Amino acid sequence: MSILNANIYKSNFDTTAGLSVSESTFEEIPYYEQTIKDIIDGNKYTCMICTVEMDPYCQMYNCPKCYRVYDFECIKQWATKSIKKNTLAVANNNNTDHQSHPQGWKCPNCYYVSKRFPKEPTCWCGKNIKPEPNVLSPNSCGQTCENKAHCEHGCMKTCHLGPHQSCSVMIDIYCNCGSESKKILCSSLNPKSSKNMSWGGNRKFNCGKKCGLLMPCGVHYCDKICHSGPCGKCTQLIYDKGKGLIKCYCGLENKSQITCSDINVIGSSKNWVGSFACNNKRFLKYDCNIHEYCVGCEPVPKSNKKIHCPYSPDILKACPCGATSIPKQKRTNCTDPIPTCENVCEKPLKCGKHKCPYTCHNGPCMDPCLIIEKTACACNSKTFLTPCGYEATPSCTMKCEQLMSCKRHHCRNICCEGKPAAIERAKHPIFNKNLKNDESLVEAVHICLKPCNLKLSCGLHYCQRKCHPGKCPPCLESDSNDLVCPCGKTIIPAPVRCGTKLPTCLFDCLKVGTNRYGCNHKIPPHLCHEGECPKCTHSVIKKCRCYRHEKIRTLCYQTDVSCGKQCLKPLPNCPHKCTKICHTDSCLLNCSMICGLTRESCGHKCVAKCHGNKPCDEVGLNCEKLVDKTCPCGRIKSLQVKCFETKCLPPINCDETCAALKRRLELKKALGLDHSATNGVVVTASTTFEDLNLPHTEQALLIYHKQSAWCNEIDKTLKNFISENTKMSFHFKPMKAPQRFFIHELCKSYQLYSESQDYEPKRSVFVKKNIENGNIKSVSPIISLEESYKVYSNFREQLKKLKIQYHEANVSKEFYNLPAPEPATVAIGSTKYNCIVVQCMNDSINKKCNIMNIQEIFDKFLRFSLIGGMDYFESLYKSERKCYIVKPIREMNENIEKDMKMLLPHITKSLHNKYGEHSVVLGMGKVDQDANNTIIIFEEQGMEQQEDVHSKTS
Repeated sequence: MSILNANIYKSNFDTTAGLSVSESTFEEIPYYEQTIKDIIDGNKYTCMICTVEMDPYCQMYNCPKCYRVYDFECIKQWATKSIKKNTLAVANNNNTDHQSHPQGWKCPNCYYVSKRFPKEPTCWCGKNIKPEPNVLSPNSCGQTCENKAHCEHGCMKTCHLGPHQSCSVMIDIYCNCGSESKKILCSSLNPKSSKNMSWGGNRKFNCGKKCGLLMPCGVHYCDKICHSGPCGKCTQLIYDKGKGLIKCYCGLENKSQITCSDINVIGSSKNWVGSFACNNKRFLKYDCNIHEYCVGCEPVPKSNKKIHCPYSPDILKACPCGATSIPKQKRTNCTDPIPTCENVCEKPLKCGKHKCPYTCHNGPCMDPCLIIEKTACACNSKTFLTPCGYEATPSCTMKCEQLMSCKRHHCRNICCEGKPAAIERAKHPIFNKNLKNDESLVEAVHICLKPCNLKLSCGLHYCQRKCHPGKCPPCLESDSNDLVCPCGKTIIPAPVRCGTKLPTCLFDCLKVGTNRYGCNHKIPPHLCHEGECPKCTHSVIKKCRCYRHEKIRTLCYQTDVSCGKQCLKPLPNCPHKCTKICHTDSCLLNCSMICGLTRESCGHKCVAKCHGNKPCDEVGLNCEKLVDKTCPCGRIKSLQVKCFETKCLPPINCDETCAALKRRLELKKALGLDHSATNGVVVTASTTFEDLNLPHTEQALLIYHKQSAWCNEIDKTLKNFISENTKMSFHFKPMKAPQRFFIHELCKSYQLYSESQDYEPKRSVFVKKNIENGNIKSVSPIISLEESYKVYSNFREQLKKLKIQYHEANVSKEFYNLPAPEPATVAIGSTKYNCIVVQCMNDSINKKCNIMNIQEIFDKFLRFSLIGGMDYFESLYKSERKCYIVKPIREMNENIEKDMKMLLPHITKSLHNKYGEHSVVLGMGKVDQDANNTIIIFEEQGMEQQEDVHSKTS
């Protein structure tokens, strides 16, 4: 929908768009005739699609509804794109919205949907294809229109644009009864071509006279007023007038009057003529005068002979079932009893499926049929045993639970008769998009009749259709008012479809530049919008809300300003301070912080909830901080216990290790030595690793030498594990076998239990503390891993010195002079080749290839060799093929010749990539030593042998 700025369209489409408005002729002639005049002028009428002026030489097409004229190529492209777009839209919507996507294309002016595709340009009447240009009457063939859209006579105008004229031919019409005729205009019979609707398109009229035709009874005449079709049954009433002549067939009843068409005379007697059948029943006797039978109203038979009794012995010769014959001696009269046999009756019952199961009997057979048979219920889920004559279908108690046609609801009927068809339908799903949501393929029981009531795309109205599959149709509600933005510059003209949102207005709000109410700041520039303008964002200074009243820079619209600091006022009932952030109300009334004061009994901090000003020990809560219970020297530690439990536990005594450690420390203190000095004394006195008495193994120290940083991390992890008394085990992450081996070795120093768990590549080390008699046996080593390595490295150096001293004391050395081999001499000047020859193979390469190009390629490869500089010569040999000579500056030897041969394939490939594979040929050659430039080129590189060729230095 178009968006207009400060302009509004007057209607959805304009039937006169593009038509020139004359000064005085606009109201005198129709617009389609004005169109012809504007096209004749050549510069007044424009095509609505391409906006180019049309003249009599254009190929034209007109809309059959609004008669708007377009350029043929433009309308053909328009129709092609419209049909493709509608086809894709219908496919994407699963064929659920045919109204919004019609199967055709719309006129750009009046939106008339046309299903005829404009294949070729024709004249106005369509008789001529690609008509010749007509300056006097554009696109007209000059023949009579003869369009028979309204009547059989056809339009009598010359090939024209616009509606066809009314038919003026006089025709004869007859009245309904055919007795009179009239002459009228043909156009008055066709409501489409004339406004005169008095005849309604009917070729007959009513003359107002009686029909007068003889009725089917042959007595009366039709008294209807001028009607069409047959006269029908005779409706004349015949009166008896008290004579009693209108009697029934049996003569028991008579009528005072009867309609002529109801009289049906079958026969007559001497006393009366029967005209109708009554409802009375009569019982007549057989010729035996004992048995009787019932008959309805029928004519009395002419003869008085009675019907022979069917029970007489000459007729009834078998038992009732017909299987056994009756002897003549047993029955002599019709009143004698009919004997029965012992056979089963087996006469067909009225149901047509079974036979009578009774023994041969007199009287009627079983009715209704009571034979038990299996009958499926309506949903075919269960079977029941029912009598054959039970007409109703048995019902089970199972719910259907099949999807309804809407594919949202489920059928809740008990024993639904449509369940078998629904199950069969689910086995053969439909993949065709056009038939997927077709409700005609669903059984009638499962057609959902609930209202849809889903919200439409507009978000305001609800779908009024019954519950249906697929998407709901678009909302068809519309508003007759224009949709206008607050500033009035962006408008969507009416009618406005429901759900249409007003696009963003690109103009400024009307309040821009005015002063705000309350702060007097000017409203900054912003786009047009609905509702209130954005809040004022000018930077101002305001005081915070707490007692400090600090000046805070904030935005103008903010009224509640905070400095972001804690209150920190002392609370009245406890030693803590208020922790609220910049507040105006009262401080904390109930303190919920941790006490945090130091206990006088143990020196630990109280971790209980704030108990006011009462002493921590008087509250009644024991100190539950976990502490270590150790031996007097502090080396042996027990499991961590709560502080108040330490007084009840027995003391831990030192062991032999503690005593040895104590003696070592006393010795260091007495000698005034630190750790490094002590380590040196120990190393000097030791000759084996065991003599060092280090807490770490030699394998662990060797690994530490290679990966000291990683080993320190592992050592730090184990130290932290030992220090945490609450943690009894630790699991390392998966690692490789050498790293696991180091952890196992290091655990020996900490007196820890270790094992490897899981399979590769997720095998890891599990570590656990050793406990003995309730005490933790695992402790940290006396010296760290780093200090042990320093002692071990000093020991290694001392041991190495001892080995050198021993070797010097026990091994003697003598020196001998041996003659060195002389270097091989290289023959100079005796090589087979002393240059490289480049030969061009055609004229095009002779022009492209020159010494500069060859030198550029050679230099790329010479810098990777020891050949050095090269001289470049051009051959003076008189031939169609140019030759170039590349010779080393240095004196030729076997090494240079070898390097030249090695570089030759690479240079050849580079030249072939630049000039072509068969354009240049390279080979080894030789120039004489007297510098007379005689060249010998050998055939091994694919070139012909040439001698006595003169060349010059380039």
